[in-house]
Amino acid sequence: MMAWRSFGTWSVVCATLASCLEWNAREANALSSCPCAHLSLCLPVSRTPAFEVFAFSPSANSTNWHYYDFDTLTTIAWNLDKELLCHAHAHDVKIVVQHNFDDVHMLCDQAARADWIEATYNSIVDNYADGVNIDTEVAMSGTTAKCQTLLVKELRARLAASKFTRHAQASVPFRGAPCSDAAGSQVDYKQVQMYLSDPDSVHGWDPMSQSPFLMVHTPNATWQIWYDNVTSLGVKYQMARELDLRGVGMWHVDALDYSGKDDPVASTLAMWQALRKAVPVAPVYKSID
Repeated sequence: MMAWRSFGTWSVVCATLASCLEWNAREANALSSCPCAHLSLCLPVSRTPAFEVFAFSPSANSTNWHYYDFDTLTTIAWNLDKELLCHAHAHDVKIVVQHNFDDVHMLCDQAARADWIEATYNSIVDNYADGVNIDTEVAMSGTTAKCQTLLVKELRARLAASKFTRHAQASVPFRGAPCSDAAGSQVDYKQVQMYLSDPDSVHGWDPMSQSPFLMVHTPNATWQIWYDNVTSLGVKYQMARELDLRGVGMWHVDALDYSGKDDPVASTLAMWQALRKAVPVAPVYKSID
């Protein structure tokens, strides 16, 4: 038996009448405004890879994503460009929203957690996303840390209650020490390439971390810049394979130089090629049902 359910200008065919009824009002309303050419592209990706390649894409108002390798990436975080959404879902690449719980002193407040969880669910549905990245970069311990764990458990229970978000993924950054980004500032890889060509810069290699660094001299200061290149990433990717890790990821995918567009600059092409080598030759997918 086939059933039809109308969502505004869309008509959706369901396998059974019961499957149509599984969408609640918010989900049906979101699907009625699907920006993709095919409504199926506004639904969560139905497969999950056995090996994850997770990329943060913070440049929301950029065309950088046009030049990502969608045969290598499996999840893109933060970028909610709807054209990207449609393209990514067409390639079985997931999109996850960002939703932090920054008021960590409220983590043990049940009502505050409930409000945050409902807002997270709404953000996933309204953006046709596949999950959420909780990027709360605050050191926690004791009762607060336990409440953070409780928050994620409660979020999982809420998402599991809806067909739309039943398999939504939730990623939480490991925060094993009270560290901070305040010790320095970020330099994109495309800027590093400029420093590398500076004859006054000094290049170094740290054997312990297997990572390169630069000493850049200016009239007022000397800067030390640590970064990764194809060689150092190759070491890390190899370790991921040897330890049979679940996947790899990067902050951030927009740090590369995409000015070459369809004819990528050499450094950008080399970085994508190195990443592709980290992925099993034949992508392996597992059922999420």
